[in-house]
Amino acid sequence: MRLVTSAAMAMLALATAAHAQTAERAFCPARPGKASPTCTVDQGRVQVEVDLFDRTFDKSGGGKTTDTTIATPQVRIGLSPNSELQLAFTPQERITMTGGGASQAVSGIGDTVAGLKFNLTGNGDRFGAALQPFVKIPTAPSTIGNGKVEGGVTVPLSVPLAGGWTLGLSPELDVSANDTGDGYHSAAALAAGLGRALSPEVAFGMELWAAKDFVSKSETQATADFMLAWTPASTHDLQVDVGMNFGLTSATPSTQVSAGIAKRF
Repeated sequence: MRLVTSAAMAMLALATAAHAQTAERAFCPARPGKASPTCTVDQGRVQVEVDLFDRTFDKSGGGKTTDTTIATPQVRIGLSPNSELQLAFTPQERITMTGGGASQAVSGIGDTVAGLKFNLTGNGDRFGAALQPFVKIPTAPSTIGNGKVEGGVTVPLSVPLAGGWTLGLSPELDVSANDTGDGYHSAAALAAGLGRALSPEVAFGMELWAAKDFVSKSETQATADFMLAWTPASTHDLQVDVGMNFGLTSATPSTQVSAGIAKRF
């Protein structure tokens, strides 16, 4: 009996240790905002993040352009304790252009983006760094996309600050298709944001984002972004969020509003 009891206690200790090693990490959505978090989804888990509604308004050259996407999902699949697969697809996009007494509208599916994320420092609350390569697959019609395979790599960084604030940085280097349709060139972007929890359920974030094409003479695009996210107290794997972005240069759409949801399965 003593031998059986000792064996049972040993098995219980092993099971407890195994559970501690595979304990579920804190819920960490990649939305809202442009700065990517360094965290990855737990191995074997699936996280779905949906941009339920996104509308961008742009006024330039005496005209007005409205770009609307609805129910755009990103699926994140945990491949290992520190890596994940990412797939994003735009099922419906509509662009409306008005000006000079005339109007035009085009609609269709958008492009598909596939990527990987490798967490380089572990999924904790301390300084974090990750590597996130991605490729854009041209699934959109020529009226919406450029029909070219493009890609890049983002290096998400996370720095905990005093007062419960967190600094997020996401420098990005892209390989973009030339406007002429022949060849490629380099481009870059940077998202820098601050965020903190306002309560156990509500978090606030603000970001500055800028993007520059190194080859063309186009202006730098830049935005100031503000967002709120709500995680209900009754669940630890659901988030609802809203965001609003404001263009800071003439080359940037003037306003963008969005609302979305994230759920871990």
